Amino acid sequence: MKLVFIRESDNETFEMSAYAHSAYMLDSSADIPGGGNLDVTGFEYSGRDGGYSTSSRMQRRPFTAPFMIREDHTTIKGLFELIREAQGFFYTHDDSLTSNFFTIEFYSNDRVNSSFMLRHGTISVPFSAKAEVSESRARAQVSFIFGDPYYYPVGDSGTTIQLFAGGQSLTDGGRRWTTANGATWTTSNGKTWEDAGGSGDPIAVDIVSIATVPVSIETNGVLVAPEILNLTNNTSFKYNGTLGALDVLTVDVAGNVLVNGVAPPFTYSGNLTAVNGTNTFALVAASGSPGYAEITILGAF
Repeated sequence: MKLVFIRESDNETFEMSAYAHSAYMLDSSADIPGGGNLDVTGFEYSGRDGGYSTSSRMQRRPFTAPFMIREDHTTIKGLFELIREAQGFFYTHDDSLTSNFFTIEFYSNDRVNSSFMLRHGTISVPFSAKAEVSESRARAQVSFIFGDPYYYPVGDSGTTIQLFAGGQSLTDGGRRWTTANGATWTTSNGKTWEDAGGSGDPIAVDIVSIATVPVSIETNGVLVAPEILNLTNNTSFKYNGTLGALDVLTVDVAGNVLVNGVAPPFTYSGNLTAVNGTNTFALVAASGSPGYAEITILGAF
């Protein structure tokens, strides 16, 4: 068993393994996440007058990593240097007091070398270590909480599709482009994009997932007030501004929205998601939008 911790802000990694030759050795008491289902009941505080009420919601997934820090002939660093290295990695907040987020990849040694990951978790109990009197070992522990409780396959980048806006050719039995009305659907489908300005052909993609999952977005080229829609579950993401030829808008699976790597200058709204089965996506933008958007979906299990 090997665990790889990835700090999402800078993609730095930290490894623990179950093998005795590792400086950071995962303790056998670690409760490795398995196939159990989480409870969906809980309590919510409604304020002093409302008190507590029950609420049906998916609970978050906790994970604690107990491990041994070892200095011996197989390591090249001293014990306290190894402790400082671990403490520096498992830091709860950055300098601006923003929470650090972590992905944990789990690698097994079973018959098929199974692997999976939990993503976008925060540290719930900070790193701690207690050195033994011999100063050759220390017992350490750090705990996480994952707002997204589902597992995702390691090494699978997901399904990526490109969505185009504006000026697409006529299609039969689907979206039609007209200079008068912009993008419309045929009467058999019963859907019209009002005041859309233009939309490329909707694209259908099959997703295998046990739960609704977030969709990541990256735009390229000029887009005026772009909106990406999932016509299957009626979710969408809209940016209320213009993206220039060199601008890149990104939305990650945690909902962080950036333009050219910084906070966007215009407002945005919505939360684009995908569900198990066939999902149909479309990009709508105002006239003068030759750009496109790439969306990526990774199913959960």
